[in-house]
Amino acid sequence: AYGLYPVSCEGVLIEGCEARGASDAGIYVGQSKNIIVRKSKAYENVAGIEIENSLYADVYENESFNNTGGVLVFDLPDLVQKKGGNVRVYKNIIKENNHRNFAPKGNIVASVPPGTGLMIMATSQ
Repeated sequence: AYGLYPVSCEGVLIEGCEARGASDAGIYVGQSKNIIVRKSKAYENVAGIEIENSLYADVYENESFNNTGGVLVFDLPDLVQKKGGNVRVYKNIIKENNHRNFAPKGNIVASVPPGTGLMIMATSQ
């Protein structure tokens, strides 16, 4: 379902990576703190890059293309780390994210419509 998947971590660095074909997120970071995702590529995933319920993330100089959704930043209820925030997404190439959504029914990303470039939902700052 996922490519790269650090969860409940501190001091995350994802750099120079490539993720393809995930039915959820190619590059996912969840419930973590102090994150850098840079100089990586995500393509042909449902979500290219996803930051979920995480604090202090910088997502930059990445390429996210031919996914259903390019970059997703959001908070979900009922997780150990309740609130994310202070996420910066800049200097990325986010293009042509029109891939069909092939996530299993019931997954949160199953509701992401093709053509979503950047989605920010229920997170602060």
